[in-house]
This record gives sequence, C-alpha cells and structure tokens, in this order.
Amino acid sequence: MKPTSESNFQSHTQQGVVLVYFHAAWCSPCQSQEDVLTEIEEEYGESMSVFSLDVDHCGQLVHHHGIMSVPTLLLFQEGHVVERIIGLQSKKVLLELITPFLLE
Repeated sequence: MKPTSESNFQSHTQQGVVLVYFHAAWCSPCQSQEDVLTEIEEEYGESMSVFSLDVDHCGQLVHHHGIMSVPTLLLFQEGHVVERIIGLQSKKVLLELITPFLLE
C-alpha cells in the first residue's frame, strides 16, 4: 500500500480504479484492515491502486470527504467516489464491493 498525502491525493485518484484507506496509528481495527488490504493489493494491484492516508495528517481531506470514523475506505473510479466503506471489513465483503468496478 502506498501512502498518499493532501498534496498528491487528487493526482493519485484521477485515473482508473483507486482504493483509498483512511486510517489512524491509534486505531486497532485499522491494523487488521491493513492486513486485508495488503492481500487485496497483492492479488489485484495490476487492476487498481491502493493508497493509505493517515487521518491525523490530512484534516482538509477528512473534512472534504466527510470521514467520521476509521477505518474508512473510499473507492474512486476516474476521480469520482463510487463506493464508501466504513468499519473493519472482511476480504470477501471488500471484493464483493470492489470487483464490479474492476470489470467495467
């Protein structure tokens, strides 16, 4: 998973399918979610990009995207949010939500 920041967030989410993982170092469910996302990235990394963003270092983006809790995942397709996933999710659930966008 590649880290992103407020300064390069927009350029990272403009093309293709991009999953952005909003997390915090103090969040224990986030650590579990990161393991699942690493597996998904290993399997689908050629079809989509996965970026991580620490909410404690990106207040403007957190506010702009209405992030109220972590972990939160935003799935972008060609720069537009197409899916919002809140809370710790299994690999199976995430793939059910993400896969349709990879097939388009």
